[in-house]
Amino acid sequence: MKSLFIFTKLYPYGKAEAFLESEIIQLSKVFKKIVVFPAFENEYLRTFPDNVSVDNSFIINKKQRIICMLIAFINGVFFRTIWDHVSKIKSIRDIKNIVRYATYEVYYVKAYKKANLDFSNGIVYSYWFGHFVNSLQRVKSKLNINCDIITRAHRWDIYEEEHGVFPYRQKSIDLLKVLYSISTDGKTYLEDRYGNKNKIKVARLGVYDKFEISKKSSKDKLSVISVSQVTHRKRIFLLLESLIAYASKNTGITVEWVHFGTGIEMDHLIAQVKELDIANLKIDLRGYVLNTEIYTFYKTNAIDTFVNLSESEGVPVSIMEAQSFGIPVIATNVGGTGEIVNNNVGVLLSDSPTKQEVCSAIEIVVKKDFDRKQIKQAWNEISNAEINYTEFTQELINL
Repeated sequence: MKSLFIFTKLYPYGKAEAFLESEIIQLSKVFKKIVVFPAFENEYLRTFPDNVSVDNSFIINKKQRIICMLIAFINGVFFRTIWDHVSKIKSIRDIKNIVRYATYEVYYVKAYKKANLDFSNGIVYSYWFGHFVNSLQRVKSKLNINCDIITRAHRWDIYEEEHGVFPYRQKSIDLLKVLYSISTDGKTYLEDRYGNKNKIKVARLGVYDKFEISKKSSKDKLSVISVSQVTHRKRIFLLLESLIAYASKNTGITVEWVHFGTGIEMDHLIAQVKELDIANLKIDLRGYVLNTEIYTFYKTNAIDTFVNLSESEGVPVSIMEAQSFGIPVIATNVGGTGEIVNNNVGVLLSDSPTKQEVCSAIEIVVKKDFDRKQIKQAWNEISNAEINYTEFTQELINL
């Protein structure tokens, strides 16, 4: 049995990459040895299965990053990368991406040698299709290591319009054993640009069944839930404006909006909410909470719709979580969202809806009696973690 080496941004530190927390449960049932290599760390360490260990050999601190960046300038890696991508450089962001790539290329080789690691005959798995992948391929090539390298690809690590230039992306895909996109949309995007149709596969994320179905509110109440960061990309203020408009038009209904999540625009959101004086609109901003608290809320409260108005997505796990409780979803048709949201389970909006379109979608949810068992069945067919991660684990075994 091959060993599995997983490269992450932060997991198992911090609270990000929560979906990997679910996936690793299935992986640990099959692989006897799993080693996780985070790029960053903090004081919060999550629990993980007994046969999973954490190795901090590749954690990059500020001093190491500066040293490796200087080396990349001195040994020519940076200038070679600039030269190879000069036609693609459109902004300062692209230059920063190239600096980051060149720095990691130097650092990963140094770190591997220093740690005295051995990836031979193992599977090296990057959870993100970022600079980690190029750097790991450089380690494999330069040190002549016999191992398979695979990666997942989500959102920012797929769509170049959002991230900017990805150095040596074509070469990187050519050298991968397999690239697993979490959505069909991501797979198509990558294939259209880089070919390799036989190498790029879809391996979906998922959430585990909590064996509950949420209830619908009474006729004189509308309960709206959202879960996301409070950032420009998530369009939380469009949701606020839409709910204000809907509540103002439908004064006989009490509209209750509960939002889970925080972000750089949270203070501005709180300030706007405090200024509101609409008798039938109740807003509860919960901030960041653990997923378990959100699940408890879904179990114990009547919920009419879950709303996600993001301007870009991979496939939102927050939507999967809502659907696992049978909750109708209103969402924008961006990234892979349209693969899990349709008229049978909610309302799929355009990629850039107006306030009026959001209000119309809410009206559809209020008037249409969605079959919540049907919503849950649709979730089970495409977003059940036990099914998806078991299939993915089998994929890795058969590499």
